[in-house]
Amino acid sequence: MSKSIVDLIKFRQSALDNSSKDDVLEISHLFRGSIDPERFFSESYFTEGIDVLLKTAFARFAGQDDHGVVKLTQNMGGGKTHLMVGFGLLAKDAKLRQDLIATINYQSDFNIAKIAAFNGRNNPHTYFWGEIARQLQKEGLFREYWES
Repeated sequence: MSKSIVDLIKFRQSALDNSSKDDVLEISHLFRGSIDPERFFSESYFTEGIDVLLKTAFARFAGQDDHGVVKLTQNMGGGKTHLMVGFGLLAKDAKLRQDLIATINYQSDFNIAKIAAFNGRNNPHTYFWGEIARQLQKEGLFREYWES
């Protein structure tokens, strides 16, 4: 006898906890280092979308592909931030990649990637590129664009 979708779904306890405020992630949590990768991936499912993103980006990082952009086209609430956070966590941690995605091509062909992210809800005095430069410790290269 086949099971219905209701029989197959298992909610994680934290999703049912009304007092939990850390279920909703912002991209800024990634560069602040406030995400526990173990918890994040224990509550995540590797979809076809993240598989494509990881394969494409890691090939690029390893110098095996020249694609510079992966366009995320999900609708509102479609998981784009979750995808970017998962990707960022994996890109900046070689051991985490080895533990979780050892079979994905090129994941071990680079050490770490520097991560920078911008939350469009913020309005830094340095503007978009200045904020990215700050996160990459390259503010001096862009300072003239927000000071003049």
